[in-house]
Amino acid sequence: MNEQTNDTLQDQILKILFAEGLGEGLANIAQILMNAAMLIERENHIGVGPYQRGVERNGHANGFKPRTFQTAVGVLQLAVPQVRDSDTPFRTSLLEKGSRSDRALKS
Repeated sequence: MNEQTNDTLQDQILKILFAEGLGEGLANIAQILMNAAMLIERENHIGVGPYQRGVERNGHANGFKPRTFQTAVGVLQLAVPQVRDSDTPFRTSLLEKGSRSDRALKS
């Protein structure tokens, strides 16, 4: 993940905190962080970043699957990254397969 993306995430989080406060904004912040973490996981699984080519490439990014996830801070609308043509199936380590609530979050 490059420095520009980190700044963008930080800017988004700060804007939410200032606009909505901690109570209201916590669900939005959790959603942003979980979606960003899953993108990093997919990039690590594939072995190259977006729009990059590589000999060691393990599959191709193939969009996102929408997932609603219930947590103690509120409902999160997650975009779970998908991968095609991979030697091993991609599954995020953040969520258990088929999970819909925070009880299924992996620690």
